[in-house]
Amino acid sequence: MNNFTASVKENVGMFKDKMSKVNQDTIIGSLYGGYFKKHDMFKGRKWLVWLNVLSDIIMVGMLVFGLLGNEFTISSLGAVLATFGVLFIAYGSMLSYPFNMAQNITWLITAVTLNFYGDIIMALFYFGSQVFGIFVWNKKKDKKQGGLKVRKVDKKSIVLFLVGMVIMTIVVALLSGALGGEQIWLDSINNSTAIMSQLSQIVFVSQIGNIGWVITNFLTLIQYGISLNAGNLLAYGAVVQTLIQGFNGIRTIINWHYMSKQEKVEEAPTQLS
Repeated sequence: MNNFTASVKENVGMFKDKMSKVNQDTIIGSLYGGYFKKHDMFKGRKWLVWLNVLSDIIMVGMLVFGLLGNEFTISSLGAVLATFGVLFIAYGSMLSYPFNMAQNITWLITAVTLNFYGDIIMALFYFGSQVFGIFVWNKKKDKKQGGLKVRKVDKKSIVLFLVGMVIMTIVVALLSGALGGEQIWLDSINNSTAIMSQLSQIVFVSQIGNIGWVITNFLTLIQYGISLNAGNLLAYGAVVQTLIQGFNGIRTIINWHYMSKQEKVEEAPTQLS
């Protein structure tokens, strides 16, 4: 009797394990129209699949929670557009461009209202870089494995990033000061970091651009937090947007890390031949 009971328990346990695996594989294969099943960067990394799915849910949840019960302004609209824009960037998807370009327009209007001259320049710069980025990313698409062909962070990219940031900080500070802007140095450091991040991400498709964006989001949160504390409700949507982008930035760094590994694997046979 004991042997029979033990045998039944063993078979039931094996059946549960098998069904659990089948169900998980089925769910992963059907998520986002089979997106995770198609692209090599997710193969053998179920944890990465669930990280991305949960990240998307948390991002949208943060957006809804942040906007509920508050006046819906053009800044709030920008937060909605930016959420989906950066979400698609995490996957290296061209779908990020229409959302980000529309968000640039709302950001321009908000910056003009808040008298942030550095942000006005940046909004115009971003819109132009998005147009350029469409062509660059289209060439950098990894059609075989999915995502983008990403450059890893190296000493050269770090040095170029820092030198460019210092130069841009001085230029933007001088322009902002001449135009009578507010929070000049914080605004200038923030925007110079963002400029280099944007160039690294779009022109060079480099991981350091994503790291720069996380730093930029932190600085932006401080900047708009000061405005919100002063009673400017237009800054509320920008704060919500920045929190979401910062969260997504960390996820993007992880995704792009594995995209860069794909390129290395793909190049390996050529190096051996």
